[in-house]
Amino acid sequence: MKKILLLLIVVLHIPLGYAQKKDNPIKFKLDLTNVQDDRLMVEMTAPKFSAGEVTYRFPKMIPGTYSIYDFGRFVKDLKAYDKNENELDVEREDVNSWKISDAKKLRKITYWVDDTFDSKDTGKFIFEPAGTNISKDNFVINTHGFFGYFDDMKDNEYIIDIIKPQGFYGATPLVAEFSDETRDEYKVNSYFTLVDSPMMYNIPDTTVINVSGTDVLISVFSPNKMVKSKFVAENSQKILEACANYLGGELPVKKYAFLYYFFSGNSGSGAAGALEHNNSSMYSLGEGMPQMVINQIKHTAAHEFFHIVTPLGIHSEEIGNFDYNVPKMSKHLWLYEGCTEYNAMIALARGGVYSSSELMGEIGKKIMTSKFFNDTLPFTEMSLQALGKHEKQYQNVYEKGALIGMCLDIKLRQLSGGSYGLIDLLNGLSKKYGAEKPFVDNELFDEIAAMTYPEIREFFAKYVEGSYKLPYNEFLSIVGVSYGSGTKEKGYSLGSHALNFDMKTKRIFIDSDDIDDFGKSIGLQRGDQFVKLNKETLEISKLQSIIENFFSKAKEGDAIEIEVARKDADGNEKLVTLKGKVMKTEKEGKPEVKLIKDPTDEQLRLRKAWMGS
Repeated sequence: MKKILLLLIVVLHIPLGYAQKKDNPIKFKLDLTNVQDDRLMVEMTAPKFSAGEVTYRFPKMIPGTYSIYDFGRFVKDLKAYDKNENELDVEREDVNSWKISDAKKLRKITYWVDDTFDSKDTGKFIFEPAGTNISKDNFVINTHGFFGYFDDMKDNEYIIDIIKPQGFYGATPLVAEFSDETRDEYKVNSYFTLVDSPMMYNIPDTTVINVSGTDVLISVFSPNKMVKSKFVAENSQKILEACANYLGGELPVKKYAFLYYFFSGNSGSGAAGALEHNNSSMYSLGEGMPQMVINQIKHTAAHEFFHIVTPLGIHSEEIGNFDYNVPKMSKHLWLYEGCTEYNAMIALARGGVYSSSELMGEIGKKIMTSKFFNDTLPFTEMSLQALGKHEKQYQNVYEKGALIGMCLDIKLRQLSGGSYGLIDLLNGLSKKYGAEKPFVDNELFDEIAAMTYPEIREFFAKYVEGSYKLPYNEFLSIVGVSYGSGTKEKGYSLGSHALNFDMKTKRIFIDSDDIDDFGKSIGLQRGDQFVKLNKETLEISKLQSIIENFFSKAKEGDAIEIEVARKDADGNEKLVTLKGKVMKTEKEGKPEVKLIKDPTDEQLRLRKAWMGS
């Protein structure tokens, strides 16, 4: 997602009110030794301006998150000064923007930044890999949370001066221009590069490994010292080797950094995961026993790494020319997230990290989970509206999106006699477009069909642009894999299989009109948020154990009481207590995905081409 620059050789156009870029740096100082109430002060030495007023902004959204976060929410007490330390007039235009008068006199800006990990802000919780942590023993510095930009100056040089506590180390994909025991200085060539470069400061626990000629930094913060970087590195070697083999024998970068923040208990957002960057990825995962941690890392690390291919390497103009405050969505989340998720699965299988049965299990889980979402909603439409009316369908990019990638891969293998698959298509797109050359959003499907087969255009028309459901058995049988919906069985439920998680209230809720017989009998409604089960509060940390414990002991006919938060016609929330009897309801069985024991020669040949064995 590197910013695309248009260079005009004959005429150098300088926007009105702004000085030239590279000889007019923007300098920031961040003092990690001065923490006050979970806040850090940022001091900026401003560039030179020729305009009467300028606007300083923080991102509304950043690449890779597909969610509006408004990072300006966490900026407090912004002040502007001239060279004599006299305050200039500052007007807050909106949540992310400040208009500064007398910009020709501007020499310095100061402001405080709140910690998002422990935020009390009532707006949307920031997913931790995109957020900031400010504590005595760890600082997660996602740069977009601390440093803003001026319009038309995003391609200026940025100089970042970090004052650090004694003994702290800054893990980052950036190489410091200067470093000693108390200070690091970094220089980057644009705001995009700055946003693309997370940092994590703490007492160091780092390990460097080499994979196919690429130096990989593993940096770990584990508050209770349960996870060590050496252990993570040792277990990451095979994962990254599998990725390299799938990509043709080498990794697409010469240096890469994995930054792992492990939280004790629960994260503030209630989620765990990671965020990709061109030369790094930032993780927020639950601290636990080493083997449990590796199970978390295995797929997540591969997924984030494959983002180097999509969308960081292959993307549309909407991504390549990313607008931090007026973001435009692409219709191709099936490619950016879906194919990335699938690539991680199939690469780990081909590299021996997943067994064939594990791969089948992953496919089955994705088929089952995808049924929680609208399966007839065109994927391109969902992508375009992922920030709006289809926000609640976004999670399906990791489920059905991956299955689209799988079916496309299998179809390409079939049409090519096994010689050409999804990774070959992506390599071809990388050569045709790449990080510096975005494609036109509306032209991609035709381009892919022209590069491959006419039948692939029909595939996109039906299953990605259209409302046709993917016929999983039809595609899987091509490679000698059987699919069955599983035997229906009776079991306990909370009234609906369509449960979702509200990041703001930190409650699970019913996200569909699909309410089962038990839910109907007790009076549950769409939108109900679960507060208590038999008077026990369903906190995030206890949610699963409370539910599992109750149903492990429950018998049909036992009394049950559920307290839900329900909105009335005016949108006001009220607590409602529902009482009824425990009852089992019919549930769809788990999808059964397994290798056919006696495949045909053609099925076996295509299976080997697909799975690598």
